[in-house]
Amino acid sequence: MSPLRRILKEAHRRDLWQVLGIFIGGGWGFLQVLDLFIERGFVPEWVFGGALLALVAGLPVVLVTAYVQRGLGTRPAASPGDPEVQEDGGDGGERTLQGLFTWRNAIGGGVAAFALLGVLTAGYMLMRVTGIGSPGTLVAQGVFEQGGEVVLADFESSVPETVPGELITEALRIDLAQSQTLRLLPNSTVNAALERMRRDPADGLPADVALELAAREGAEGVISGEVARAGSTIVITARLAAAGTGDELAAFRVAADAEDAVIDAIDELSRRMREKVGESLRSVARSEPLERVATSSVEALQRYTLAAQGLDRGTISPPVAIQMFQEAVALDSTFSAAHRALSVAINNVGGDRELAARSVRAAYRHRHRLPERERLFTEASYHMFIGNEAEAIRSFRSLLTLDPTSVGAATNLTHLLGFAGRYDEVLDVAAQLSAYDESTWVWNLAAAHTALGNVEEALSATDSLRVRAPELPWFTMVDSYILGMSGRVDEARTLLLEAPPSSDPVPRAYEIYMNGVLHTLSGELRAASEILDGAERFGGETSGPSVQLSYGLATPWTAGLIEGDTARAAQEVEKLKREVRWEELSAYNRDYGMLALTWAVLGYQEEAERMLDGFQDVAEGSDPWARSSARLGAALVAIRRGESDGVRELEVAAEDHPCHRCGLFVRGLGYELAGERRKAIEVYEEYVRYPFFDAPTFLLHIFAPAVHERLGELYEAEGDSVRAAQHYQAFAEAWSQADAALQPRVLRARERAEALGG
Repeated sequence: MSPLRRILKEAHRRDLWQVLGIFIGGGWGFLQVLDLFIERGFVPEWVFGGALLALVAGLPVVLVTAYVQRGLGTRPAASPGDPEVQEDGGDGGERTLQGLFTWRNAIGGGVAAFALLGVLTAGYMLMRVTGIGSPGTLVAQGVFEQGGEVVLADFESSVPETVPGELITEALRIDLAQSQTLRLLPNSTVNAALERMRRDPADGLPADVALELAAREGAEGVISGEVARAGSTIVITARLAAAGTGDELAAFRVAADAEDAVIDAIDELSRRMREKVGESLRSVARSEPLERVATSSVEALQRYTLAAQGLDRGTISPPVAIQMFQEAVALDSTFSAAHRALSVAINNVGGDRELAARSVRAAYRHRHRLPERERLFTEASYHMFIGNEAEAIRSFRSLLTLDPTSVGAATNLTHLLGFAGRYDEVLDVAAQLSAYDESTWVWNLAAAHTALGNVEEALSATDSLRVRAPELPWFTMVDSYILGMSGRVDEARTLLLEAPPSSDPVPRAYEIYMNGVLHTLSGELRAASEILDGAERFGGETSGPSVQLSYGLATPWTAGLIEGDTARAAQEVEKLKREVRWEELSAYNRDYGMLALTWAVLGYQEEAERMLDGFQDVAEGSDPWARSSARLGAALVAIRRGESDGVRELEVAAEDHPCHRCGLFVRGLGYELAGERRKAIEVYEEYVRYPFFDAPTFLLHIFAPAVHERLGELYEAEGDSVRAAQHYQAFAEAWSQADAALQPRVLRARERAEALGG
């Protein structure tokens, strides 16, 4: 018996409910397999709808067939002499039904329906790859080149208060960055072209300007669009135009029922664009999933994913990312990961420190709702914030034991270990996890290699990331840090001079700052002062007053500790406070701790104590950097007063400071004030031995030459002529190009080195 006949015979024996169960179960299994094929990109999405329609249409046919074949087929056959048969002419109607609704016909009809669906799918795919009709791709039609560059213009929004055009532009940029068929023109190239066109990049990129820019740069096309409201619906329209002629190559329109559905609409818009241009369905289907973090709101998760991925790739600006994290927690106030990310973003790039403090505490407060891995991560982040670095390190190690592939845990762990001066342990973690696609991870790895003198390994780490993610805007800045902190100052300066400026304002501010650092290391303090002032102003415009304070304090520390002009240093502090409108800032954003340390270092006791008094009001909610800085300032005040426990307070405060190398420098100053020369030598030696870097922590960056000079003086006072000569010589070499006013110090160092046998 043939397989088909066996199936028909078995089906005939089933009752109605059994047939219904088999049909639904089989149909469900088929749809699951089909969904997998669609997810892998083997067939277009509309095939699923066609298959579902065929199954829905086939269900009544199957039910009727089961009833007819089972219900009528089991009735006793009527005899020709039956009165009812004689009266109505027989049971021909029933026999007709049995002849029509047979299992052979039902199965044959189903096979025919799915065969037709297969033919339509094959025809669609054929038209798509050959460029025939509306399914034809632009690449197949020959109007767009595979891998061609495209300029993304700013989307215009008629409802900017609810759906800003910048949000649509940045979200679409992130989605299209995954495309293998078109390539967005990098922001650095766009900004450089705008400058040649004598246009300010800050003015944006409207569609008409984008067309001109695309023609200048030889791009294939321009994507532009608008956002509007139609009733309660948000409508997003977009078009792809040819660069040379401005002719429309394709148009797209998507709608969102509400603001919460805008991100979904952008995903759909991106998918349609990529398909139309000519990207394989499989590649489109491989778009990255949403982040795996706990929240009850899909809309909040979408905003979180958009901000987190865009911030890491450099495709979205930090202020926009911070706004999206805030929107995510507004949608779900218990969204722990978004609270944590908001706090981290503010601490990294600037913003409202009080909001950062509230956010990390909110993340910790809602940790009990989280899966174990995410809960451990949240607890570790909270310990980082409150200054319990040892517990944070233990938590991140526990998380890596639970999940050895957690790049986030490894990145935060290496950050803590690096700042603690445990550079070998950073490399131990790196040996267990390869994460060269993560920019922050590579940054930490390069910093540790630099501290250990492995300059080529540090540069190799950034080169590996550059190959994988060339669009990231950080490379010039990071490489200049590596070279500058390794003593290769001239190479670092050449790099900053020759490389195009970063298009992202945050790394651009770092580049300006690093240029000032390099001039400081060379003893060109007049030029350094002007450059650092520029970094301060640019940082403030980019990220707010907290970042402006971080950049701005480098100048008074340079004036007071390197030049020895404490009066001018005090003037620079007051000038900085005026520029950031310090009195108008909230207490949490006034940076009382660092200002207290600054005044204490410069020897202004009353000002330091005033800052310490102000810090008491915010101490409980402040971050560990602020608390440690305040404690260091208080210890220096105590030492200057001659208090017996001042040195011990200094040592404890420095030990608790998140930045080990920063604490070394301040301890050296305190030991000198206390007359403990040998201790000062010990910590200064460690300071110059490990050139660790991070941005923009100026305590790490600008003092090495001055410390060499001071070590020469300390060793000479101790009678150690060999080491004194070595440090004098190191200072003289570093400042060989110093300002004319500083050359007497350089000459004196050379003379002392020669006199001491150097």
